[in-house]
Amino acid sequence: MALSRSPAASRRGGRGAIPGAVTDVKPPRPPRRRARRMIAGTLVLAGLAVAAHAAAWTWSTGALAVGMSDWVTQRRAEGWTISHQPPTRGGWPFAARVSVAEVRIETPARANEAGIVHQAARLVVQVAAPRPTHLEVLADGPQRIELGGTAIPFAARRFALAVPLAAGPAPPVELDIAGLEALLPAGPVRLRAARILLHPGGRLPRPAESEPSVALALQAEGLEPPASPLTAALGAEIEALSADAVLVGAQPLRGPPASMAAAWRDAGGVFEIPALALRWGPLQGDAQASFTLDRALQPRGRGSLRVAGAPAAVEALARAGLVDASAARSVQTVLMLMSRTPPEGGPPRVELPMALTDGTLSAARVPLLRMAPIDWSRPRGW
Repeated sequence: MALSRSPAASRRGGRGAIPGAVTDVKPPRPPRRRARRMIAGTLVLAGLAVAAHAAAWTWSTGALAVGMSDWVTQRRAEGWTISHQPPTRGGWPFAARVSVAEVRIETPARANEAGIVHQAARLVVQVAAPRPTHLEVLADGPQRIELGGTAIPFAARRFALAVPLAAGPAPPVELDIAGLEALLPAGPVRLRAARILLHPGGRLPRPAESEPSVALALQAEGLEPPASPLTAALGAEIEALSADAVLVGAQPLRGPPASMAAAWRDAGGVFEIPALALRWGPLQGDAQASFTLDRALQPRGRGSLRVAGAPAAVEALARAGLVDASAARSVQTVLMLMSRTPPEGGPPRVELPMALTDGTLSAARVPLLRMAPIDWSRPRGW
């Protein structure tokens, strides 16, 4: 005989139920109070983090604004003329940024030293998350530089100067340029991309590590110089250019340009080019050289050039009238005798000694080009 449990017995909490009988049991509900506490704690922590970040951003932009104001005050005390619109803050949350519009900076003109004027539609000073160790100065919109009465308007898709913030030995100052278009007195110039590293203490190899120096490293591509017989001969675009340069010697005191140049020469000043590489039309090669100033304060020096495509380049220069026809034939004869095919293959290359003496550039003792003399009577800045 089957046993059953009446509904009334179930409502009475099991009175009358037979021991051992199976009954329906509901699972316990999750603790809602604990979940609410966890969510509330997470929100509080997130709010504190946002508030701390906002406070740090406010402090950083304030420090940038104060630093910019101090710099302007110091330059004005030195005689500079600086004007701009009131600064504005921005960049949150990934950068601390201060920007100013309608900037005009003019250095004072002194005896034998021309003033320099720089105008920019907008300048931005920032410390951004990708590079928190550098202070970046970016120029937006049209710009204009005036040197000795000559105006050079230009604009770039990117024109950024990065200055290291670390004290003591620090990375170099970097200038990153992309999409540059400028109008020089000789004509328009374009540059696809370039990167310049400036080492004020001289980080590149140089003759004497103990001597004061300034080192510079340049990498550029897609350079279109103003139209000239040289561009007509070799091509409108320099595909690639890289160079390391070191200026060795103490910087002389202020004075007339000729006196400063003579003082630098007498102190043993040297301009070193440890490495230079060029790819321009039929010409592809690398060089190294060292220059100083002669008694007439004109550059003189020696170096070596290793180049491929030299015969075609010399022929193009001769057709453009830049090299005398007889000199071109002599150089081509020398090139044929000295050309060697590299062990790794490729076009024949030739290595030539170069010299610059009395304004004449020669290769393997064959005169090539006559250089225009430097006029030291012009004010500095021109």
